[in-house]
Amino acid sequence: MKFKGRIEVLKAAVYDFISLRQPELYVCATREIADYVGKTLKYYGSDAKAAIEHLELPVIRPGTKPSLRS
Repeated sequence: MKFKGRIEVLKAAVYDFISLRQPELYVCATREIADYVGKTLKYYGSDAKAAIEHLELPVIRPGTKPSLRS
């Protein structure tokens, strides 16, 4: 069973579940997808890339509320 990228730039990103090189292919495909997402998203690309690479959502700390007296 193989899963290939739908867009041309990700055609080489293949998840192959039968190959003996499965771990290596998984790491390479995931890295390619993370790099693509990181470069193409207009906002928060680096956060999305980190989420894909580490398989966890980034922690976004709430900011301070702006003062009404400025």
